[in-house]
Amino acid sequence: MWADDAVWHLTGSHDLAGDYSPDEYFQVLGQWAARYPSHVPEFKDVRDVGEYVAIISMESTNGMAPGLASGLLIYRVVDDQIREGWAIPTFAAGRFAF
Repeated sequence: MWADDAVWHLTGSHDLAGDYSPDEYFQVLGQWAARYPSHVPEFKDVRDVGEYVAIISMESTNGMAPGLASGLLIYRVVDDQIREGWAIPTFAAGRFAF
């Protein structure tokens, strides 16, 4: 589903933050899984915003943030392919995580 020239933006100030190609994105997911083997994501809401944007809100535990964390995944879809995506932390352990 990812376009060959898609870009995934992993936001934040941590060492994995950056912009990635689809192949690099999947490598980062592997690093994340190795680093946080007990990470538990829970997808709370999935919405389409018009034809071209999907937004997923989530909460997770045992990841990079201590305690309960929340965030958004945003995908821009064109011609049935993901062209751009963002992972945006929004709240971690009692504080906003922008």
